[in-house]
Parts: sequence; C-alpha cells; structure tokens
Amino acid sequence: MKIAIVTETFLPSVDGVVTRLRHAVERFTDLGHEVMVIAPDLGVTEHHGARVVGIRPVTPPFYKHRRFTLPSPNVDGIIRGFHPDVVHAARPLLLASSGAFAARRQRIPLVASYHTHIPRYLDLYRAWTWGKPAVWWQIRRNHAMADINIATSETMKQELAQDGIEDLHVVRRGVDTETFHPAFADEEMRSRLTGGHPEKKLLVFVGRLAAEKEIHTLRPMMERRDDVALAIVGDGPYRGELEELFAGTRTTFPGFMEGRSSRAPSRAPTPSSSPRSPRPWDW
Repeated sequence: MKIAIVTETFLPSVDGVVTRLRHAVERFTDLGHEVMVIAPDLGVTEHHGARVVGIRPVTPPFYKHRRFTLPSPNVDGIIRGFHPDVVHAARPLLLASSGAFAARRQRIPLVASYHTHIPRYLDLYRAWTWGKPAVWWQIRRNHAMADINIATSETMKQELAQDGIEDLHVVRRGVDTETFHPAFADEEMRSRLTGGHPEKKLLVFVGRLAAEKEIHTLRPMMERRDDVALAIVGDGPYRGELEELFAGTRTTFPGFMEGRSSRAPSRAPTPSSSPRSPRPWDW
C-alpha cells in the first residue's frame, strides 16, 4: 500500500504529534508499505525508508518559537505524482488541510486525525480568543472531508462529536513495554530528578513548556504534599515563568533530554512468551 501523510509538524521537531507520526511511519515501512510524508521543510528528507517532502515554512510573529507551513497548492501535485492508496491528514488546519483537499479532488480515501486542541489554546492566549469561531469552522470543514476521523482519547472524541465532527474513532492506545520497562531504573537519574531526595514519590512531566500545557495547575499540589518531588523535563517559551512559579518547591527543571541513560541496558528484557502490548501506532 502507498500511504501519504500530510502533517503540520515532523522531524526534527520533538513533540507528541511528531512522536506518534514517527512511530506510525516506522511501523508502516516495517510492514512493507511505501510511505511519503509531506511536512514543513526543516531539513529532513528521509525517515526509516519513507521519503519526506518539505514545504517552505514561516515563523508567525505571535508564535516565534515554532515554524509552520501555510496551505500550499504544491501538495496537490506532490500527492498526484505519488499516487497513494490513502492520504492521512494529521491535524488538518494549515498545511495538512491542503492534503485533505487534494485527497477529495483526486478521490483518494482520507483519514484525518485530531491532535492539538487549538480552540482550547486560544482560550489560554486571551488576545486570540476572537479567532475561535473561525478556527472551529475550519476544523469542521476540513474533517468533514475525511472518510475516518481519529481522536486521541474518548474525551476528545465526545467533544468533537458535540461540535459536529462525524465518523469519529479513538486510536487504540497502550504502553510500549520495551521503552518503558523497570530494567531502565537508574538511581543516579532518580536522585537528579528528585533534587537529591530519591525517597520521595517522583512525578514527571515531559513535553514542551508552553502555557497551553497547563503545568502551572500542579503548583497547589506541590504546596500540599511533602512526600512528592516533581521533574518538569523539556524546554519552551514558558520555562522561565514556570521556574519562578515553582521556586521553593521540590521541583527540578533538567531541560531537554534525549537518549538512553549510561546505565540503561541496550534493550529491555521482554519475555518471549508474553504477547506484545498494543502500541499507540497500531492503527
């Protein structure tokens, strides 16, 4: 099968959407499918056997730490030349909406997935709340073109259904028991993340540090509990404010982290008789 994925974000960016799509691409190519990714041009041209076609991005003045690509007529020609059996528009709002329209014009089955709840983000960036009706109109229009719409949770599925999105399905979820395995336990890392108090219960947030993540809501809990340490792993435009907000609590900010611990095994042991747990990209 030939699969075209059109997305608003891809490698080398690091976020939940990219992680999900990266694993999907790897899974598809491992199964023998031919995959092409159309994404903002950030310098990556190939991933795990899949061709990555870049479209020139822009940097919005109101969101300078992230680059986006506006809808492009070039997407139609790229998809037409690839002749895919299915098009997946991931978060079809800007560039990915071009993939949705191309699929409709070329009568190609279309899957659309909803990852980032932009209307909620506009509530947090109060200067932009006036744009919510236009954003919802765009979301409804673009997802109406899809044969299948994928939500990442049952809660999100219900909210989208209430706002008029149809043909909704929830992506099957699970835990990658090879990546998240007790064999990777590391006392030195635990001491670092707990600020030198490894006996505390450790809570970890991993992600981009932005206002829409609502990390600040953890602050009251840190005041009430003396048995908890919090590690906020990642970086982003909200980091400075978070460091001020959580000052005086058992909270560490180790910054952006990647790769394996030096003490971690090269591969977590997995019993050969155990069935593989379902993974988020098994759809």
